Amino acid sequence: MDDVAIIKLLYQKLLGRNADIGGLSTHVADLALHGDLRRTVLSLVQSEEYLSSLRPKTKVVDSLPTLLKRPLTIIDVGAQKLVSEDHIYQPLLELGVECVCHGFEPLTDRLQELREDDEKLQFKLYDAFVGDGSERTFYINNDDATSSLLPLHIEFNTYFNHIQELRTIRKTAVRTYKLDDLLASVMQVDLLKLDIQGFELAALEGARNLLGRTNVVHCEVEFGPIYLDQPLFSDVEKYLRSLGFEFVDFHGMGRYFSPNMPQVNGSPERLLWADAIFIRVLRENDPFSRDDAVSQALILQRLYHKHSLAQLTLFKAGWRKEEIQALFGLEPA
Repeated sequence: MDDVAIIKLLYQKLLGRNADIGGLSTHVADLALHGDLRRTVLSLVQSEEYLSSLRPKTKVVDSLPTLLKRPLTIIDVGAQKLVSEDHIYQPLLELGVECVCHGFEPLTDRLQELREDDEKLQFKLYDAFVGDGSERTFYINNDDATSSLLPLHIEFNTYFNHIQELRTIRKTAVRTYKLDDLLASVMQVDLLKLDIQGFELAALEGARNLLGRTNVVHCEVEFGPIYLDQPLFSDVEKYLRSLGFEFVDFHGMGRYFSPNMPQVNGSPERLLWADAIFIRVLRENDPFSRDDAVSQALILQRLYHKHSLAQLTLFKAGWRKEEIQALFGLEPA
């Protein structure tokens, strides 16, 4: 069994899930550097995720899906399915929620994989490059999941494990398209997910109208310039906040260490990227319908385990506390 398979197995046995790409690359690199599997096990069992799994659990009653009167609409920009993780919205499918997904994936091989994906997803697939409508260069890297409309920042990346190995192997001229133009006929978006390697802000700026009818944004953001001249998390957060969204939390974080430096404790110390969750702020007299509030609450509950925040969403949208208590009744596990 190779190191990748070992780390994946540990994630399944200890955390009960597939390894995320950041965690997988970090632990594989650490294992290769030190050759000590005990370090990996110790890191996982000391994580907040593992410790929280040991605490008493409650079973959440799944009443929210029964209130939905329409399929959920998901926009997935950068839709390729990674080997190390499922689509973020997979829990909705497992719950039996009807979803219609518009998936954007310009890499031909990855697009074909999506065509063969679960039929319940009802993928509507596009090979368009999402952006700001400009002509760009697409940089295809040796790890194709890192391919981007921005060039790699080789000087910055050279100090961190895994990303120091990234190289561009091919370039091609492409035209980008605004989501506002591509999806003008989509009346409501329940979840907008973006993972396009540093070009997310440009895509969001080209989706200003679409964001006005979007419930939840799940967006990869960076905290260091992995790509040249890329916006960072603070830029994305400021823009979305100006449109009525608020930052909720990070979902999955990629931390790295410098293999060029002596390792003191062996743990990755630099946070370079994460998936950031943003929700539209629901206020009194907000134009959101009850269906939209239910979809937002359902996404918060099922994808991110934000049960209290889901309840607060419904409360702000006009639900009475008695109704909310009935919907979110907790039973012993």
